[in-house]
Amino acid sequence: MLSEILLWLFVIFSGLAIGAGLYEMRIVVPRWFSRRSGFGIQINSEAMRADDSGRRFWAFVTTGPLTLLTIASCIAAWNPQTSWEWWWLLAAGVTLVERMMTLGFFIPNGLKLMQVENLPSGRAEALAGRWVRLNYVRAFLALSGWLLALKALSLFASAPLPDAQTNVTPTVVSATMSPTEIGPGFVSQTLQRDGTNLHFVRGGSGPLVVLIHGYPQDWWEWRRIMPKLADRFTIVAVDLRGVGFSRPAADGYDAATLAEDVHAVVESLHTGSAYIVGHDIGGMVAYAYARLYSENTRGAMIMDVGLPGLEPWSEAERLPFL
Repeated sequence: MLSEILLWLFVIFSGLAIGAGLYEMRIVVPRWFSRRSGFGIQINSEAMRADDSGRRFWAFVTTGPLTLLTIASCIAAWNPQTSWEWWWLLAAGVTLVERMMTLGFFIPNGLKLMQVENLPSGRAEALAGRWVRLNYVRAFLALSGWLLALKALSLFASAPLPDAQTNVTPTVVSATMSPTEIGPGFVSQTLQRDGTNLHFVRGGSGPLVVLIHGYPQDWWEWRRIMPKLADRFTIVAVDLRGVGFSRPAADGYDAATLAEDVHAVVESLHTGSAYIVGHDIGGMVAYAYARLYSENTRGAMIMDVGLPGLEPWSEAERLPFL
């Protein structure tokens, strides 16, 4: 939870720094420095002192908060165990370089240029030229760090799948995908069927609701809504075969066979009929389940997916970006 908050703050403040940096480059810096034909760079120290954006704005967005968030991110992601942590560490490392440039070069030399009358003319113009050129490098680093952080956040939110080819014991759930993290009363279970072990997480009490994930998610996709439903329903979030902690099989990845897997889980619980909820490709499995086991289906909810063979599927197939 703490890592998630820290990563979110890092992304937010990095984005603010990008926007503020673009504003400074396009609006503020041209007030400070202008090129004179044949005379190099003209420095407007009065405008620099009047704007003083470093102390009036940057200190509250980057020099202070983002610097602290960058250091904290380096510490939090220092020993990465997952792909999103690797991306986070890379983002924090790139941003740390940008922070060092800001603290080591831009701030002290910006203060010197505010008092340009105390500098020799040639040295002041050379320093201003270097400040402007390196500012583009700083903007590139800031943008790169932000994009890398967004990549880390997207991987964190989608809960990347473990490698299905490794020897994972399905009943063992990693520390970052533990049922206990989403609330009390949730347990990890497995069912042996047709050459595979089907993993699912169960909790709550009441009518049975089965949650079927999409691609590239697994049961962890439902972690935020499972506790909210558990007061009224028995919740079962499954890992389809070959996904998450359900071991892969040689075949059986069509919607009908996957629906049979889900039905086997439902039957093992002896809770009667069930509500079936499917997202993305899980929606195809939910549709197959409702068609195959209509007598055991209380209702079905299918989200964010077209169903092959049902209109407007033929129209969707003609879309140029598919």
